[in-house]
Amino acid sequence: MAQLLKLKKYQAEAVEFINSRRYTLLADEMGLGKTAVAITAGASARKILIICPSFLRLNWLRELKLWRADFNDLHIQIVDNGKQKIHADIIITSFSLVSSPLIHKQLTRKKYDFLIVDESHYLKSPTAARTQHILGDGRKIRGVFAKAARVVLMTGSPMVNHAGEVFTTLVRFNPSQLKKSHLHTYMNFCLKFCYMKDNRGEITPQKVRNELLLKQLLRPFMLRRLKSEVLKELPAKQKQIIALDLNPTLKKLVKEEQGYSIGDVEKLYRSQDTQHIKDLKESEYEALATIRRRVGEAKVNLIVPHLLNDLEQVEKIVIFAWHINVIDALSLALQKYNPVTMTGSHSPKVRQKAVDDFQTDKSVRIFIGQMKSAGVGLTLTASSRVYFAESWYVPGDIEQAIDRCHRIGQKDNVLAKFFIVPDSLDERILDSALTKQKYIDKVV
Repeated sequence: MAQLLKLKKYQAEAVEFINSRRYTLLADEMGLGKTAVAITAGASARKILIICPSFLRLNWLRELKLWRADFNDLHIQIVDNGKQKIHADIIITSFSLVSSPLIHKQLTRKKYDFLIVDESHYLKSPTAARTQHILGDGRKIRGVFAKAARVVLMTGSPMVNHAGEVFTTLVRFNPSQLKKSHLHTYMNFCLKFCYMKDNRGEITPQKVRNELLLKQLLRPFMLRRLKSEVLKELPAKQKQIIALDLNPTLKKLVKEEQGYSIGDVEKLYRSQDTQHIKDLKESEYEALATIRRRVGEAKVNLIVPHLLNDLEQVEKIVIFAWHINVIDALSLALQKYNPVTMTGSHSPKVRQKAVDDFQTDKSVRIFIGQMKSAGVGLTLTASSRVYFAESWYVPGDIEQAIDRCHRIGQKDNVLAKFFIVPDSLDERILDSALTKQKYIDKVV
Protein backbone atom coordinates (compact mmCIF):
# COMPACT_ATOMS: atom_id res chain seq x y z
CA MET A 1 0.00 0.00 0.00
CA ALA A 2 2.87 2.40 0.85
CA GLN A 3 4.44 1.78 -2.56
CA LEU A 4 1.11 2.45 -4.28
CA LEU A 5 0.69 5.76 -2.44
CA LYS A 6 4.21 6.81 -3.40
CA LEU A 7 3.57 5.90 -7.04
CA LYS A 8 0.38 7.98 -7.03
CA LYS A 9 2.33 10.90 -5.57
CA TYR A 10 4.99 10.57 -8.27
CA GLN A 11 2.35 10.52 -11.02
CA ALA A 12 0.48 13.44 -9.45
CA GLU A 13 3.63 15.57 -9.59
CA ALA A 14 3.96 14.87 -13.32
CA VAL A 15 0.29 15.64 -13.95
CA GLU A 16 0.66 18.94 -12.08
CA PHE A 17 3.72 19.83 -14.19
CA ILE A 18 1.79 19.22 -17.43
CA ASN A 19 -1.32 21.05 -16.30
CA SER A 20 0.65 24.15 -15.30
CA ARG A 21 1.88 24.89 -18.82
CA ARG A 22 0.69 24.85 -22.41
CA TYR A 23 3.56 22.82 -23.85
CA THR A 24 5.32 19.88 -22.19
CA LEU A 25 8.11 17.53 -23.19
CA LEU A 26 7.47 14.52 -20.94
CA ALA A 27 10.85 12.81 -21.11
CA ASP A 28 10.77 10.45 -18.12
CA GLU A 29 12.88 7.35 -18.63
CA MET A 30 11.21 4.33 -20.16
CA GLY A 31 9.03 2.37 -17.76
CA LEU A 32 7.95 5.23 -15.50
CA GLY A 33 4.34 5.44 -16.69
CA LYS A 34 4.29 8.34 -19.16
CA THR A 35 1.11 7.08 -20.87
CA ALA A 36 -0.90 7.01 -17.65
CA VAL A 37 0.38 10.47 -16.71
CA ALA A 38 -0.57 12.00 -20.07
CA ILE A 39 -4.07 10.51 -20.01
CA THR A 40 -4.63 11.65 -16.43
CA ALA A 41 -3.40 15.16 -17.27
CA GLY A 42 -5.96 15.31 -20.08
CA ALA A 43 -8.78 13.81 -18.02
CA SER A 44 -11.04 16.83 -18.51
CA ALA A 45 -10.29 17.20 -22.22
CA ARG A 46 -13.02 16.09 -24.60
CA LYS A 47 -11.32 16.67 -27.94
CA ILE A 48 -7.99 14.82 -28.05
CA LEU A 49 -5.62 13.83 -30.82
CA ILE A 50 -3.13 11.06 -30.05
CA ILE A 51 -0.32 10.44 -32.54
CA CYS A 52 1.93 7.42 -32.02
CA PRO A 53 3.79 4.70 -33.92
CA SER A 54 1.26 2.51 -35.73
CA PHE A 55 2.04 -0.50 -33.55
CA LEU A 56 0.95 1.41 -30.41
CA ARG A 57 -2.51 2.51 -31.50
CA LEU A 58 -4.41 -0.36 -29.87
CA ASN A 59 -2.31 -0.02 -26.75
CA TRP A 60 -3.43 3.60 -26.41
CA LEU A 61 -7.04 2.45 -26.62
CA ARG A 62 -6.42 -0.04 -23.81
CA GLU A 63 -4.72 2.62 -21.69
CA LEU A 64 -7.62 5.04 -22.21
CA LYS A 65 -9.98 2.34 -21.00
CA LEU A 66 -7.79 1.81 -17.95
CA TRP A 67 -7.22 5.43 -16.97
CA ARG A 68 -10.35 7.34 -18.11
CA ALA A 69 -13.24 6.77 -15.73
CA ASP A 70 -15.62 8.09 -18.38
CA PHE A 71 -14.29 5.75 -21.08
CA ASN A 72 -17.72 4.34 -21.97
CA ASP A 73 -19.03 7.84 -22.64
CA LEU A 74 -16.19 8.79 -24.99
CA HIS A 75 -16.39 8.75 -28.77
CA ILE A 76 -13.01 7.25 -29.78
CA GLN A 77 -11.77 6.42 -33.26
CA ILE A 78 -8.62 4.59 -34.35
CA VAL A 79 -7.55 5.91 -37.76
CA ASP A 80 -5.75 3.07 -39.52
CA ASN A 81 -5.98 3.88 -43.24
CA GLY A 82 -5.53 6.91 -45.44
CA LYS A 83 -9.12 6.97 -46.76
CA GLN A 84 -10.95 6.94 -43.44
CA LYS A 85 -13.50 9.60 -42.53
CA ILE A 86 -12.77 11.10 -39.13
CA HIS A 87 -15.79 11.72 -36.95
CA ALA A 88 -14.76 11.12 -33.31
CA ASP A 89 -13.83 13.49 -30.50
CA ILE A 90 -10.83 11.39 -29.44
CA ILE A 91 -8.67 10.32 -32.37
CA ILE A 92 -5.78 7.84 -32.29
CA THR A 93 -3.59 7.69 -35.38
CA SER A 94 -0.01 7.09 -36.53
CA PHE A 95 2.86 9.29 -37.69
CA SER A 96 2.63 8.00 -41.25
CA LEU A 97 -1.11 8.60 -41.56
CA VAL A 98 -0.83 12.20 -40.38
CA SER A 99 1.09 12.77 -43.63
CA SER A 100 -1.64 11.15 -45.71
CA PRO A 101 -3.30 14.01 -47.69
CA LEU A 102 -6.89 13.12 -46.84
CA ILE A 103 -6.20 12.41 -43.16
CA HIS A 104 -4.04 15.51 -42.72
CA LYS A 105 -6.72 17.69 -44.30
CA GLN A 106 -9.34 16.35 -41.91
CA LEU A 107 -7.13 16.61 -38.84
CA THR A 108 -6.17 20.23 -39.50
CA ARG A 109 -9.82 21.25 -39.86
CA LYS A 110 -10.43 20.36 -36.22
CA LYS A 111 -9.40 21.99 -32.96
CA TYR A 112 -8.14 19.99 -29.99
CA ASP A 113 -8.12 20.50 -26.24
CA PHE A 114 -5.13 18.19 -26.00
CA LEU A 115 -2.52 16.87 -28.44
CA ILE A 116 -0.41 13.89 -27.32
CA VAL A 117 2.53 12.76 -29.44
CA ASP A 118 3.97 9.45 -28.20
CA GLU A 119 7.59 8.55 -29.03
CA SER A 120 8.12 12.14 -30.18
CA HIS A 121 11.78 11.47 -31.02
CA TYR A 122 10.27 10.31 -34.33
CA LEU A 123 10.01 14.05 -35.07
CA LYS A 124 13.72 14.81 -34.63
CA SER A 125 14.34 15.66 -38.30
CA PRO A 126 13.10 19.17 -39.25
CA THR A 127 12.85 18.21 -42.92
CA ALA A 128 10.87 14.98 -42.46
CA ALA A 129 7.29 15.07 -43.77
CA ARG A 130 5.83 13.78 -40.51
CA THR A 131 7.64 16.51 -38.53
CA GLN A 132 6.33 19.25 -40.81
CA HIS A 133 2.79 17.86 -40.84
CA ILE A 134 2.71 17.71 -37.05
CA LEU A 135 4.94 20.56 -35.84
CA GLY A 136 5.37 22.78 -38.88
CA ASP A 137 8.43 23.54 -41.00
CA GLY A 138 10.57 25.41 -38.45
CA ARG A 139 9.74 28.88 -39.78
CA LYS A 140 6.02 28.83 -39.15
CA ILE A 141 3.72 26.93 -36.81
CA ARG A 142 1.59 24.75 -38.98
CA GLY A 143 0.19 21.24 -38.91
CA VAL A 144 -1.91 19.80 -36.11
CA PHE A 145 0.29 21.47 -33.47
CA ALA A 146 -1.29 24.81 -34.36
CA LYS A 147 -4.76 23.38 -33.69
CA ALA A 148 -4.11 22.27 -30.11
CA ALA A 149 -4.74 24.26 -26.93
CA ARG A 150 -2.26 22.08 -25.01
CA VAL A 151 0.49 19.78 -26.25
CA VAL A 152 2.41 16.92 -24.64
CA LEU A 153 5.33 15.35 -26.49
CA MET A 154 6.40 12.05 -24.92
CA THR A 155 9.71 10.25 -25.30
CA GLY A 156 12.12 8.38 -23.06
CA SER A 157 14.94 9.43 -25.42
CA PRO A 158 14.68 13.13 -26.28
CA MET A 159 18.20 13.01 -27.72
CA VAL A 160 18.96 9.64 -29.29
CA ASN A 161 22.26 10.66 -30.89
CA HIS A 162 22.94 14.40 -30.56
CA ALA A 163 21.59 17.71 -29.22
CA GLY A 164 20.18 18.78 -32.59
CA GLU A 165 17.38 16.27 -32.12
CA VAL A 166 15.58 18.55 -29.64
CA PHE A 167 15.61 21.51 -32.06
CA THR A 168 12.21 20.68 -33.58
CA THR A 169 10.67 20.66 -30.09
CA LEU A 170 12.29 23.86 -28.83
CA VAL A 171 11.62 25.85 -32.00
CA ARG A 172 7.91 25.12 -31.52
CA PHE A 173 7.76 25.48 -27.73
CA ASN A 174 9.87 28.64 -27.44
CA PRO A 175 10.43 30.23 -30.87
CA SER A 176 10.94 33.77 -29.56
CA GLN A 177 13.76 32.72 -27.22
CA LEU A 178 15.55 30.80 -29.98
CA LYS A 179 15.16 33.71 -32.38
CA LYS A 180 16.46 36.14 -29.77
CA SER A 181 19.53 33.93 -29.32
CA HIS A 182 19.95 33.43 -33.10
CA LEU A 183 19.32 29.71 -32.67
CA HIS A 184 16.09 29.57 -34.67
CA THR A 185 17.69 27.72 -37.61
CA TYR A 186 18.68 24.08 -37.40
CA MET A 187 22.28 24.70 -38.47
CA ASN A 188 22.85 27.50 -35.96
CA PHE A 189 21.33 25.35 -33.23
CA CYS A 190 23.60 22.43 -34.06
CA LEU A 191 26.68 24.64 -34.28
CA LYS A 192 25.91 25.89 -30.77
CA PHE A 193 25.05 22.62 -29.08
CA CYS A 194 26.79 19.88 -31.09
CA TYR A 195 30.29 18.96 -32.12
CA MET A 196 30.36 19.10 -35.91
CA LYS A 197 32.11 16.39 -37.91
CA ASP A 198 33.23 16.42 -41.52
CA ASN A 199 32.02 13.11 -42.90
CA ARG A 200 33.42 12.94 -46.46
CA GLY A 201 32.45 16.53 -47.21
CA GLU A 202 29.16 16.42 -45.31
CA ILE A 203 29.11 18.28 -41.99
CA THR A 204 27.08 16.30 -39.47
CA PRO A 205 26.22 17.03 -35.80
CA GLN A 206 27.68 14.80 -33.09
CA LYS A 207 27.05 14.48 -29.34
CA VAL A 208 26.29 17.45 -27.04
CA ARG A 209 28.10 20.56 -25.88
CA ASN A 210 27.13 23.74 -23.98
CA GLU A 211 25.01 21.46 -21.83
CA LEU A 212 24.09 24.05 -19.17
CA LEU A 213 22.68 26.52 -21.70
CA LEU A 214 20.72 23.77 -23.46
CA LYS A 215 19.35 22.63 -20.11
CA GLN A 216 18.18 26.17 -19.38
CA LEU A 217 16.30 26.29 -22.67
CA LEU A 218 14.61 22.96 -21.97
CA ARG A 219 13.87 23.45 -18.27
CA PRO A 220 10.61 25.43 -18.63
CA PHE A 221 9.07 22.65 -20.73
CA MET A 222 10.81 19.35 -20.00
CA LEU A 223 10.13 16.91 -17.17
CA ARG A 224 12.86 14.29 -17.11
CA ARG A 225 13.23 11.74 -14.31
CA LEU A 226 15.39 8.63 -14.29
CA LYS A 227 14.60 5.23 -12.80
CA SER A 228 17.59 5.67 -10.49
CA GLU A 229 15.97 8.81 -9.05
CA VAL A 230 12.50 7.39 -8.44
CA LEU A 231 13.23 3.67 -8.16
CA LYS A 232 12.31 3.52 -4.47
CA GLU A 233 8.91 4.97 -5.28
CA LEU A 234 8.08 2.29 -7.85
CA PRO A 235 7.11 -1.37 -7.48
CA ALA A 236 10.05 -3.73 -7.89
CA LYS A 237 8.27 -5.43 -10.78
CA GLN A 238 5.86 -3.85 -13.22
CA LYS A 239 3.69 -5.52 -15.83
CA GLN A 240 2.34 -3.97 -19.02
CA ILE A 241 0.03 -5.52 -21.61
CA ILE A 242 0.59 -4.48 -25.22
CA ALA A 243 -2.24 -5.06 -27.71
CA LEU A 244 -1.12 -5.81 -31.26
CA ASP A 245 -2.88 -4.72 -34.44
CA LEU A 246 -4.77 -7.55 -36.10
CA ASN A 247 -3.42 -8.43 -39.54
CA PRO A 248 -5.43 -10.67 -41.93
CA THR A 249 -3.59 -13.81 -40.82
CA LEU A 250 -4.34 -13.20 -37.15
CA LYS A 251 -7.98 -12.36 -37.85
CA LYS A 252 -8.38 -15.73 -39.54
CA LEU A 253 -6.60 -17.59 -36.73
CA VAL A 254 -8.73 -15.88 -34.06
CA LYS A 255 -11.83 -17.25 -35.81
CA GLU A 256 -10.32 -20.75 -36.03
CA GLU A 257 -9.52 -20.88 -32.31
CA GLN A 258 -12.94 -19.72 -31.08
CA GLY A 259 -14.07 -23.24 -30.28
CA TYR A 260 -11.20 -23.87 -27.85
CA SER A 261 -10.98 -22.99 -24.18
CA ILE A 262 -8.12 -22.27 -21.78
CA GLY A 263 -8.73 -25.76 -20.40
CA ASP A 264 -7.96 -27.21 -23.85
CA VAL A 265 -4.69 -25.25 -23.90
CA GLU A 266 -3.73 -26.59 -20.47
CA LYS A 267 -4.43 -30.17 -21.53
CA LEU A 268 -2.44 -29.68 -24.71
CA TYR A 269 0.74 -28.44 -23.05
CA ARG A 270 0.56 -30.78 -20.06
CA SER A 271 0.62 -33.73 -22.41
CA GLN A 272 3.62 -32.64 -24.44
CA ASP A 273 7.36 -32.53 -23.94
CA THR A 274 8.25 -28.82 -24.22
CA GLN A 275 11.43 -29.63 -26.13
CA HIS A 276 9.44 -31.11 -28.99
CA ILE A 277 6.43 -28.77 -29.09
CA LYS A 278 7.39 -27.81 -32.64
CA ASP A 279 6.87 -31.37 -33.83
CA LEU A 280 3.53 -32.30 -32.23
CA LYS A 281 2.08 -35.44 -33.83
CA GLU A 282 -0.91 -37.69 -33.26
CA SER A 283 -2.44 -35.51 -30.54
CA GLU A 284 -6.16 -35.00 -30.04
CA TYR A 285 -5.25 -31.33 -29.80
CA GLU A 286 -2.97 -31.27 -32.83
CA ALA A 287 -5.19 -28.71 -34.58
CA LEU A 288 -5.04 -26.43 -31.54
CA ALA A 289 -1.28 -26.89 -31.33
CA THR A 290 -0.95 -25.82 -34.96
CA ILE A 291 -3.13 -22.75 -34.41
CA ARG A 292 -1.14 -21.74 -31.30
CA ARG A 293 2.14 -22.06 -33.23
CA ARG A 294 0.79 -20.08 -36.19
CA VAL A 295 -0.50 -17.33 -33.89
CA GLY A 296 2.98 -17.05 -32.39
CA GLU A 297 4.57 -16.88 -35.83
CA ALA A 298 2.09 -14.25 -37.04
CA LYS A 299 2.81 -12.07 -34.01
CA VAL A 300 6.55 -11.83 -34.71
CA ASN A 301 6.42 -9.08 -37.36
CA LEU A 302 4.07 -7.07 -35.13
CA ILE A 303 6.25 -7.45 -32.04
CA VAL A 304 9.57 -6.56 -33.68
CA PRO A 305 8.78 -2.81 -34.11
CA HIS A 306 8.11 -2.59 -30.36
CA LEU A 307 11.45 -4.26 -29.63
CA LEU A 308 13.35 -2.02 -32.04
CA ASN A 309 11.77 1.04 -30.47
CA ASP A 310 12.76 -0.06 -26.96
CA LEU A 311 16.29 -0.99 -28.02
CA GLU A 312 16.83 2.70 -28.74
CA GLN A 313 16.27 3.34 -25.03
CA VAL A 314 17.73 0.34 -23.20
CA GLU A 315 20.94 -1.62 -23.72
CA LYS A 316 19.64 -5.19 -23.43
CA ILE A 317 16.36 -7.08 -23.47
CA VAL A 318 15.17 -10.60 -22.61
CA ILE A 319 12.44 -12.27 -24.67
CA PHE A 320 10.51 -15.42 -23.79
CA ALA A 321 8.49 -17.49 -26.27
CA TRP A 322 7.08 -21.01 -26.40
CA HIS A 323 7.53 -22.29 -29.92
CA ILE A 324 10.96 -22.83 -31.44
CA ASN A 325 9.70 -21.43 -34.75
CA VAL A 326 8.87 -18.16 -32.99
CA ILE A 327 12.28 -18.04 -31.31
CA ASP A 328 14.01 -18.63 -34.65
CA ALA A 329 11.94 -15.93 -36.38
CA LEU A 330 12.67 -13.38 -33.64
CA SER A 331 16.37 -14.21 -33.74
CA LEU A 332 16.48 -13.72 -37.51
CA ALA A 333 14.55 -10.44 -37.41
CA LEU A 334 16.84 -9.05 -34.68
CA GLN A 335 20.07 -10.43 -36.07
CA LYS A 336 22.00 -7.14 -36.01
CA TYR A 337 21.72 -7.07 -32.20
CA ASN A 338 23.63 -10.38 -31.87
CA PRO A 339 20.89 -12.35 -30.10
CA VAL A 340 21.63 -15.52 -28.17
CA THR A 341 18.94 -18.20 -27.90
CA MET A 342 18.16 -21.01 -25.50
CA THR A 343 15.76 -23.92 -26.03
CA GLY A 344 15.29 -27.34 -24.50
CA SER A 345 17.49 -28.91 -27.17
CA HIS A 346 20.61 -26.97 -26.12
CA SER A 347 23.29 -28.65 -24.03
CA PRO A 348 24.27 -27.26 -20.59
CA LYS A 349 27.52 -25.95 -22.09
CA VAL A 350 25.71 -24.06 -24.85
CA ARG A 351 23.18 -22.68 -22.36
CA GLN A 352 25.88 -21.36 -20.05
CA LYS A 353 27.71 -19.71 -22.92
CA ALA A 354 24.50 -17.96 -24.00
CA VAL A 355 24.01 -16.60 -20.47
CA ASP A 356 27.65 -15.55 -20.10
CA ASP A 357 27.68 -13.80 -23.48
CA PHE A 358 24.49 -11.93 -22.68
CA GLN A 359 25.69 -10.91 -19.22
CA THR A 360 29.19 -9.78 -20.17
CA ASP A 361 29.36 -8.93 -23.90
CA LYS A 362 28.02 -5.44 -24.71
CA SER A 363 27.48 -6.39 -28.34
CA VAL A 364 25.05 -9.18 -27.35
CA ARG A 365 21.94 -7.15 -26.65
CA ILE A 366 19.19 -9.79 -26.82
CA PHE A 367 18.49 -13.08 -25.04
CA ILE A 368 15.65 -15.17 -26.49
CA GLY A 369 14.62 -18.17 -24.42
CA GLN A 370 12.03 -20.91 -24.49
CA MET A 371 9.62 -20.48 -21.58
CA LYS A 372 10.21 -23.74 -19.73
CA SER A 373 13.87 -24.18 -20.64
CA ALA A 374 15.13 -20.65 -19.93
CA GLY A 375 12.55 -19.50 -17.40
CA VAL A 376 14.24 -21.00 -14.34
CA GLY A 377 17.70 -21.19 -12.82
CA LEU A 378 19.32 -18.44 -14.91
CA THR A 379 20.67 -15.01 -14.02
CA LEU A 380 19.95 -12.41 -16.70
CA THR A 381 20.38 -9.21 -14.68
CA ALA A 382 22.14 -7.44 -17.57
CA SER A 383 18.57 -6.52 -18.60
CA SER A 384 15.69 -5.02 -16.67
CA ARG A 385 13.26 -5.57 -19.57
CA VAL A 386 11.42 -8.87 -20.07
CA TYR A 387 9.14 -9.48 -23.05
CA PHE A 388 6.66 -12.31 -23.54
CA ALA A 389 6.06 -12.97 -27.23
CA GLU A 390 3.49 -15.72 -26.52
CA SER A 391 0.90 -16.01 -23.77
CA TRP A 392 1.33 -18.70 -21.12
CA TYR A 393 -1.26 -20.04 -18.69
CA VAL A 394 0.89 -20.87 -15.59
CA PRO A 395 1.36 -17.77 -13.40
CA GLY A 396 4.27 -19.34 -11.50
CA ASP A 397 6.18 -19.90 -14.73
CA ILE A 398 5.62 -16.27 -15.74
CA GLU A 399 6.91 -14.97 -12.39
CA GLN A 400 9.91 -17.30 -12.60
CA ALA A 401 10.74 -15.98 -16.05
CA ILE A 402 10.53 -12.36 -14.87
CA ASP A 403 12.73 -13.24 -11.92
CA ARG A 404 15.58 -14.16 -14.26
CA CYS A 405 16.11 -10.39 -14.37
CA HIS A 406 14.62 -9.49 -10.99
CA ARG A 407 17.20 -11.03 -8.67
CA ILE A 408 20.37 -10.20 -6.77
CA GLY A 409 22.56 -8.01 -8.96
CA GLN A 410 19.68 -6.11 -10.55
CA LYS A 411 19.92 -2.35 -9.98
CA ASP A 412 16.78 -1.24 -11.83
CA ASN A 413 13.09 -1.91 -11.49
CA VAL A 414 12.02 -4.67 -13.87
CA LEU A 415 9.37 -4.08 -16.50
CA ALA A 416 7.64 -7.08 -18.10
CA LYS A 417 5.69 -6.54 -21.34
CA PHE A 418 3.14 -9.05 -22.62
CA PHE A 419 2.16 -8.93 -26.31
CA ILE A 420 -1.38 -10.14 -26.89
CA VAL A 421 -3.83 -10.49 -29.76
CA PRO A 422 -7.08 -8.67 -28.85
CA ASP A 423 -10.27 -10.75 -28.42
CA SER A 424 -8.36 -13.99 -28.86
CA LEU A 425 -7.50 -17.14 -26.94
CA ASP A 426 -4.07 -15.54 -26.63
CA GLU A 427 -5.58 -12.71 -24.56
CA ARG A 428 -7.77 -15.03 -22.48
CA ILE A 429 -4.78 -17.18 -21.55
CA LEU A 430 -2.83 -14.21 -20.24
CA ASP A 431 -5.82 -12.67 -18.41
CA SER A 432 -6.40 -16.01 -16.68
CA ALA A 433 -2.77 -16.32 -15.60
CA LEU A 434 -2.55 -12.77 -14.26
CA THR A 435 -5.84 -13.17 -12.38
CA LYS A 436 -4.54 -16.38 -10.78
CA GLN A 437 -1.39 -14.55 -9.74
CA LYS A 438 -3.40 -11.84 -7.96
CA TYR A 439 -5.06 -14.49 -5.79
CA ILE A 440 -1.72 -16.20 -5.16
CA ASP A 441 -0.22 -12.89 -4.06
CA LYS A 442 -2.90 -12.54 -1.39
CA VAL A 443 -1.71 -15.76 0.21
CA VAL A 444 2.06 -15.88 -0.27
